[in-house]
Amino acid sequence: SIGHHVVAMDRSAAGVEKARAKALSLKGGPIRFVVGDADDDAALAGVFSDPELREHGARPVALYVRFFLHAVPQATEDAILNAAQRDLDGGFTLAAEFRTDRDAALPKAEGVHFRRFIATQDFAARLAARGFAIEHLEEGFGLSPYKDEDPHLCRVIARAPARR
Repeated sequence: SIGHHVVAMDRSAAGVEKARAKALSLKGGPIRFVVGDADDDAALAGVFSDPELREHGARPVALYVRFFLHAVPQATEDAILNAAQRDLDGGFTLAAEFRTDRDAALPKAEGVHFRRFIATQDFAARLAARGFAIEHLEEGFGLSPYKDEDPHLCRVIARAPARR
């Protein structure tokens, strides 16, 4: 977080406390930790209405969702992007990394749990429909190997339009 204002949210209070302790031990920049659910519009509004984010001026705002979008239903993805586009009127950059539909049948290092395997072109189309400009998009293997797993992933960086 050095040089950046960071707001981090997770629905697990224990997870937030663990992340807070880790951040303090690293002595990075200021991070505001929030316990909240990404399906809760009020929680999202609280994060995106953070004064440091709303008054970012020339400082860019990034919404970083690594290994998150494939762990939530599409309705949650939509809720997050709706809230960000509504509340971050200066625009923002979305940086995402997620499992693609080509990863669905591959072995997983971390057991069976909910995973939504996202078709890259469908995701890109959803962003385009929202007015995002895709600045970088890549997909493939070798992007984030973990243990004995090499998942098929997509990485995308897209710029949301500023509200007028």
